[in-house]
Parts: sequence; C-alpha cells; structure tokens
Amino acid sequence: MKTTPTIRIEVALAPAVVLEQLARYGKDWHESRLPPEARKYAWCAIDVQGSSFELRLGRTARGVAVSWRGSVDAEQGGEGGSIVTAVGRLPTLSFTVIPPLLGVALSAGYQFAKGARVAELLPVLGAVLVFVFLILVWARRSQWKLADRQASPCRAVLLRATERATKSSE
Repeated sequence: MKTTPTIRIEVALAPAVVLEQLARYGKDWHESRLPPEARKYAWCAIDVQGSSFELRLGRTARGVAVSWRGSVDAEQGGEGGSIVTAVGRLPTLSFTVIPPLLGVALSAGYQFAKGARVAELLPVLGAVLVFVFLILVWARRSQWKLADRQASPCRAVLLRATERATKSSE
C-alpha cells in the first residue's frame, strides 16, 4: 500500500520562531526568492494557524497545483529545536466521478420515462460503471505520481523559509 508523501525537516529554532518565519515567507515571497525547484509555479502561499500550516503552490492565478498540510512541533529532548512535518494532500476524486454518474442517472431516468425496461439498460449501466472504475484507477495513480513530484519543490520552499529563519534570528 502506497503512503502519502511526507516531508520532515529538523530546525534548530523554537517552534514559535519557525511558525513566524513560515508565515512571513508565505506572505512576502517573490519568484526570485523561491528555490529553483519551485520556480515552475507562479505563486506561493503559507497559511499558519496555531502550530499548523498549509503550503500551497500554484501554476496559475486560478488553480492550486500543490497543497501540503503540516505542523511545527518541539523537538524531543528539550534542546529548543523544532521538527517541521508536512504531508501531501491528494485532491478529491469527486470531480472525476460525479459527471459520469450524473450522466448515467439522467440518461436512465429519461429512458425509464420513455418506457424502457431495466433489462434493456443493464448493458449500458454496466459499461458506464466499468468506465467510472477505470477513471478512478487512472486518476488515483496520476495523483500519487503528482504527489511524489510535488515533494521536492515543497521541501525546497520549507527549507528556504526555515533557512531564512535561521539567518534572521542570528
């Protein structure tokens, strides 16, 4: 079973400092500040709430291409460091599944209204269900591949933000 991609970074700063720097980096970024791995994206945002954050990278003004949720926790052992953990979010498949199923439901309702029998519709319904299943398998495989490719730019952004935190606190 494939697991969701995870990023883990150890930082030698207190969690509050790391969260503050993540928030600052997410609001005050420019393409030139993005690491080379993340420059294929048009924009970056890091929203911080409490000890958690959401990192989003987008290719266009309208869509989010990358979305990772994470947290900043105190390092075990009380040395004052932090552990930044982020987990890739796979998009939901509802937009992939709903249109074909809605089409089948509307078509079946229309055919029933015309007087068709269930036995006449079974081959069509079976074919549509097989089609939807194949779409789901293909979409899930594509999502895993995309999540694996997204790990590198997200890690680079988090490293850049925490690197800036280290430099600004010295």
